Amino acid sequence: MSKNHLPHTTVILSCFGIAILSLLSQVTYSSPVEQRNDDSGFLDGQSQAQTHQSVPQTLENQTDSSTPKMMLLVDLSDRTVKVHRGYRLVTTYPIAVGKAGWETPTGTFEVREKILNPHWRHPLTGTVIPPGPKNPLGSAWIGFWFDGKNHIGFHGTYEANKIGQAVSHGCIRMNNPDLLSIYNEVQIGSLVIIQP
Repeated sequence: MSKNHLPHTTVILSCFGIAILSLLSQVTYSSPVEQRNDDSGFLDGQSQAQTHQSVPQTLENQTDSSTPKMMLLVDLSDRTVKVHRGYRLVTTYPIAVGKAGWETPTGTFEVREKILNPHWRHPLTGTVIPPGPKNPLGSAWIGFWFDGKNHIGFHGTYEANKIGQAVSHGCIRMNNPDLLSIYNEVQIGSLVIIQP
């Protein structure tokens, strides 16, 4: 390359570099967890395989500071659910989780449905069990995951001895009084974060 072409090439490369930097500065990045401004409605076909753990970022974007939103933070390794209102930890409850082959999904979800005294349909046989002491869903249901066929959520249990174990078909089991205290506070759209 001759000396005459060197300044011209340098100017072109500099302009090209500035153009790329300019384009990159215009790209906006959004949080992988969808922010909701209300507590109504169901998820609308979003992928539920997201595994994000940026709890403080999610909570700091609340729209109504007078009533902090409730969030349920599930830790599968120590089998607990921590109930948060805004940044404040309200309480912690022991839970049972999914057994081998039916593991509780991890990720970030929203409460989709709430049912008192639910019926239960066995996921393999289709047998329906009405509300009562023989119903494995206990006294209430708080659903947060649905794949078109199977539902996963929090539910009560009449078998307190199973709490702390991996025994469910993917759901999170709680003692009935614990679940009812959450049921009365959680809203449709409340955040549920499940960590391994």
